[in-house]
Amino acid sequence: MAADNKVISGHACEPEGDDWFTDRSDPRYLENTGGVQSYMCPVVRDDTTGELDFVRVRVDNNTGSGPTPLSCIVHSVSVGGGSQDMEMESTTTAGVQTLEFDLNGFTEYDNGHYVIECVLGPYDRILSYRTAED
Repeated sequence: MAADNKVISGHACEPEGDDWFTDRSDPRYLENTGGVQSYMCPVVRDDTTGELDFVRVRVDNNTGSGPTPLSCIVHSVSVGGGSQDMEMESTTTAGVQTLEFDLNGFTEYDNGHYVIECVLGPYDRILSYRTAED
């Protein structure tokens, strides 16, 4: 069976804090216009017993090597919510970057769910995120 690829716009991500610091006016990206803020991005999982082949998050790091690197975490959560695993990637390089997660040793729970959490500095952007299930 071929991999089930999904590409989701950064517009699907929701801020953990102040929504008024989130600019969604450009169809190319979601932009954080305030201070450092976390965004939660849902992952569509239609094969609930398969595993993720990869997770890639396309970001635009306008903060560069400032006080906080741009980082994203993939969370795997069990069906009852009692267990979770996570993997983090980050960058201090300015400009458009792809954060790619290797998922080696990453626990994926049957019938559970995934969430990508990204911490953005001022004027950092999430362009899109891509996942593939096997």
